[in-house]
Amino acid sequence: MNLEENFGSRAGHSIRRALEDWAAGDEQFSVMHAGIACEYALKAYLVRRDPGLVDSSKDKALIHYTLGTGGKQNMDLLSQANTISLREAWKQCGMFWGKANLPLEQAEFNLIEQARNGEVHLAWHNSATTQKSLEHAVTLTEVVRADLGIDPSVFWGPFADVYADLKKVKALRPAQAEARPTLEEALEVLARQQCENGRHAARLAVVVAGTAVPGSEPVGAAHAAAWAALQTTGAHAQRAAVDLLEEYDILPLDGRPDVWHTGEPVMYLRAHDAVTVKRRVAFFAYKGFVEGCREHPLLYKALRRVMSRQYPDVPRPEQPGELLYLDHCGLCRNAAGVYGQITEDPCDCEVRECGSGECFDHPDGVIRTGLAERYFCPGCSLTLDHVDELDAMGFPRAAEYDAP
Repeated sequence: MNLEENFGSRAGHSIRRALEDWAAGDEQFSVMHAGIACEYALKAYLVRRDPGLVDSSKDKALIHYTLGTGGKQNMDLLSQANTISLREAWKQCGMFWGKANLPLEQAEFNLIEQARNGEVHLAWHNSATTQKSLEHAVTLTEVVRADLGIDPSVFWGPFADVYADLKKVKALRPAQAEARPTLEEALEVLARQQCENGRHAARLAVVVAGTAVPGSEPVGAAHAAAWAALQTTGAHAQRAAVDLLEEYDILPLDGRPDVWHTGEPVMYLRAHDAVTVKRRVAFFAYKGFVEGCREHPLLYKALRRVMSRQYPDVPRPEQPGELLYLDHCGLCRNAAGVYGQITEDPCDCEVRECGSGECFDHPDGVIRTGLAERYFCPGCSLTLDHVDELDAMGFPRAAEYDAP
């Protein structure tokens, strides 16, 4: 779990909700969401520097979870973790900013806290301070956004050009505020997220490699950590790509009666979109992981060893069918596999060997044909599991199979 990314993402989501509420005239929920956004933002700022700064649990469960300690009980640590309050988060951030560089005066922060707590704890709302508290919340979250390096178009969404002027926000129609981004825009956001996830996975792999069993070979521990982190990162990225494609009704693709059946033109276009999204997400997740590994020589050396693997070390995905042939992945330069079914038909070739009558090409009298159904790269985890996607990538539907 990337705490910084999670807190930052939720801060952006909450402040957009606050502005949507403001545009719709719902002042009570506007200040509540604004206060929540500030709490998320301040904690993201602190976590960026040290996760321990937001952990208030007695056994420091959040720190142990972040470091991956705790064995099989590691995931249970999340239910035990407690974090600091909004006021404490503001106080801690102020120690980094210094009194001269505070983004808000203490009285201005108090307005945010009072508006949020009044609505959350007492179901009470002071309409006289709504606009001021929201303006201050926008200022605070923007300062933290810039520190975190989050793209403003991602963080502010449809309010990117007007968030600093609540009159302009008010003029937006609710339908505008809730408009869904295009597939291309959503893809770019997802690609950047997965790139950062890759970097974070590399940092965690360093921690895992450093806590290997005493006496184990350092490069070997780094090799195992790099491979596990790479596989996990790629699998999560592909799942996120599929989720996005399903959200935009690109997937699932319709099935074909058989491998020879020609799909409809619209299906080809959908398959092309699916391949484009999967490839871009896989590339950025892999790119981020490699960039993260470069910061740690031992892990980067281990990654290079992992990526130099050749068949038969290429692991197979779940239920892939038979490995038909290997292909060079253009994203990570690893050896990817094309999987599918193998059919057998009697050989009816006319050219035969004199005397024995055996076919020169098929000595056992059987023609074996590989029917491609799935593509999987163990390096970047790019997965194409529909024949239309394979068509869009230019893979032949069928080819004569030569057993390895």
